[in-house]
Amino acid sequence: MLSLINKIFVKTLIRIIILSFLCNPFKGIAQTSTLWGNLHCPLKYFPNSLYYDTLQNKLYMAGSDSSTSMYVIANWDGTTWSQMGTAPCTSNMTFINYNGELLLGSGCATTKWDGINWISLSPSWPNGVNCFLQYGNDLYIGGYFDSIGSIPIRAVAKWNGSSWGGLGTFPHQSGFNTHVNSLSFFMGELYACGLFLDFSGNVMNIARWNGANWVDVGGGIHGGMDDAVELAVYNGELYVAGTFTKSHGNTGNYIQRWNGTNWNEVGGGVIGDFGGNGQIFDLEVYNNALYATGVFSSAGGIPAPQIAKWDGTNWCTLGNEISAASCLTKSNTDLYVGWFYKILVGAGDTTGSVIKWIGGNYTDSCGNTTGIEQFNNTNEILTIYPNPAISQIAIEFDLVKIKNDFIEIKNILGQTVKIINNIAFTKGSNKIEIDVREFPSGLYFVQLQSENKIVNKKFVKQ
Repeated sequence: MLSLINKIFVKTLIRIIILSFLCNPFKGIAQTSTLWGNLHCPLKYFPNSLYYDTLQNKLYMAGSDSSTSMYVIANWDGTTWSQMGTAPCTSNMTFINYNGELLLGSGCATTKWDGINWISLSPSWPNGVNCFLQYGNDLYIGGYFDSIGSIPIRAVAKWNGSSWGGLGTFPHQSGFNTHVNSLSFFMGELYACGLFLDFSGNVMNIARWNGANWVDVGGGIHGGMDDAVELAVYNGELYVAGTFTKSHGNTGNYIQRWNGTNWNEVGGGVIGDFGGNGQIFDLEVYNNALYATGVFSSAGGIPAPQIAKWDGTNWCTLGNEISAASCLTKSNTDLYVGWFYKILVGAGDTTGSVIKWIGGNYTDSCGNTTGIEQFNNTNEILTIYPNPAISQIAIEFDLVKIKNDFIEIKNILGQTVKIINNIAFTKGSNKIEIDVREFPSGLYFVQLQSENKIVNKKFVKQ
């Protein structure tokens, strides 16, 4: 399945260089972890997308290498990592095997793999594809397109193998950054989630196609620029995850579930790092449990550094050997995780950025705290504008000066991209302007820290 990195806002161009060492086989290096298997992926940073093709029994990975500025697409056949040509661009990568062909959706083109190169399918296929879903013989796509060739089709379309079909008029407002991040069938109907709003304001960020129209789902997902990122069906309910919170009028913190009639909480949801803003990137159902990755430090009231599983009643942690997990996928037998650290904490095993779960039914601890409250990030404490931003943001806040104050900006994976130190904060109103022109397009978190306060707010760089 897809990580959030491939689903929202990632549009920057990164230089692509072929990794000469990407075909090194797994040579049986000693495994020091009893929970995670080492695939020895040579990517030194993190995968943006993982996809397991059960027809070819291959694992596909797209990601970037921070130390070399490389962008990599590769596959793992169980023994060897192999480079796969040059990607059309570096944003919103998503894979699917449809009718025996491997397709790659991205921000700049839809392509197919001919065994040597990625071949463009434009203009008969759209750019800006965030997700694929096959249902029967039909292929559904979602993204931020508003036409396919000369056909006006917005955000969601269906391909029957020979022609495109629109699915009515998708909810949108002129000038609004309408896009779809994930698609799923639930109770025989197609659901789409993302960032969108219809003219009436009745359909917000999640919608259901009833065969004739896109309709509201339980009042929608609320909250300004809050995204609904991922859908998954588990235990007869539809789960939706993303950036939304209870404080914005939703049922859950970053995740909630739909039973066909009502929204319900998921064990209190998750809480962002330091108690501030958080995110769920990806969901995957594996071995009768729902796994989640993202920017969070606890789930169900127990410590869970950025990966946790929901067993239908409780959130459970998977030990403390990894954190900073970015994406998930599964084969018929295994669960694979993309992450951007190279040491299994406590195990001392240097890995690449793709590992698989070998821990069986192991869980470190489980808990379900339905009364979790998110840290109160009100506009009166911290304001960012313009949002979305193109070249510059202004940060205004009201904070009593204590000491050791600084502002930190993190990207969607929780990595610090900028720190502003030695600012003369004073009691009352404060304002600072920051140049963000060099930031890649995407979602960012501004964190203001002092000795006894942590305040967070997010903004989008276009």
